[in-house]
Amino acid sequence: MAGKESEAKDRKYVETPLMKQYYSIKAVHGDAVLLFRVGDFYETFGEDAVRASRILGITLTRRANGAASYVELAGFPYHALDTYLPKLVRAGERVAVCEQLEDPKLVKGIVKRGVIELVTPGVVLSDNVLVNKENTFLASVHFGKKTTGVAFLDLSTGEFYVAEGRDDYVDKLLSNLAPKEIIYQRGWEERFTRAFGTRNYTYKLDEWVFAEDINREKLCKQFGTASLKGYGIDSMTSGISAAGAILYYLDFTEHKNVGHITGISRIDENAAPTFCSLSEYARAVSKKLMPPSYALCSSFTASCSLMRWIGRQPNPFFSMTRFVLPSVILFIEILPPILDTPSIAKSLFFCNILFPA
Repeated sequence: MAGKESEAKDRKYVETPLMKQYYSIKAVHGDAVLLFRVGDFYETFGEDAVRASRILGITLTRRANGAASYVELAGFPYHALDTYLPKLVRAGERVAVCEQLEDPKLVKGIVKRGVIELVTPGVVLSDNVLVNKENTFLASVHFGKKTTGVAFLDLSTGEFYVAEGRDDYVDKLLSNLAPKEIIYQRGWEERFTRAFGTRNYTYKLDEWVFAEDINREKLCKQFGTASLKGYGIDSMTSGISAAGAILYYLDFTEHKNVGHITGISRIDENAAPTFCSLSEYARAVSKKLMPPSYALCSSFTASCSLMRWIGRQPNPFFSMTRFVLPSVILFIEILPPILDTPSIAKSLFFCNILFPA
């Protein structure tokens, strides 16, 4: 199969009008599998078709592409997107979804098309791709002059965290939070591999994306504030560079609806955090490996995670966030103590909702 991919990559195609449009879009998203909407189907061509056929188990065919050549082709019905897209993303592929932007019935000639979403392992909103009871974090790493900055965002929930420190500390955070994708500066591959190994799915961005002054402005604009002092991160230059790069990446991947990202929480290196997923703790409680206890929510986002987890449980008692039996109440220590006043206030507010006096 690898031979077929190489052959498809090296072959020169004759450009029909449709294929000329395809190649112009593919040139912008060369590192992604391009799902190209043609009528009632999403089609893939060339090397993408070979990869899609292998991952999805769909038929690989050929179509004429001018008098002197052919092009590999593999596709599926448009209504099956929710079935096939998760498989591609879970296989570690970046997927560009290209839609018809005009009604074919009203257009003479080639229909206008464009990419409406770029789905990556760390930037995903579809419930079919998201893992139940588990965060899907996108991480960003910036190697600064004095410290290494790191930020984590779960786009589906808006949970946003930032930290900075030595490479070994950042490596511990990456191991504990297990992001699905990490973005970092192009040209720093050797440093990244030396510090964090090759276990993660990564994507490199140009150095200018991590500029601190630009990213400070991005974050303030996103949160609607004049400065970042209220979040306790104003002096975290490397962390700000990493966090702002995440906002750029969301825009780059056509994820414009980010109004739910309203703040950011600082992870303090000196607080020695203990990370524990909700599902892991629930299993521990059920097996009596840990005693049940009242929840300790150390951040607003931890509270939200608890409510989401409770809402997914089949037990009817779990479906009511205000009515939790003592024998199954969870103890959660997800993050170290937060330092910014707004998040503390939100945390107390939601803890009061969960556990009224």
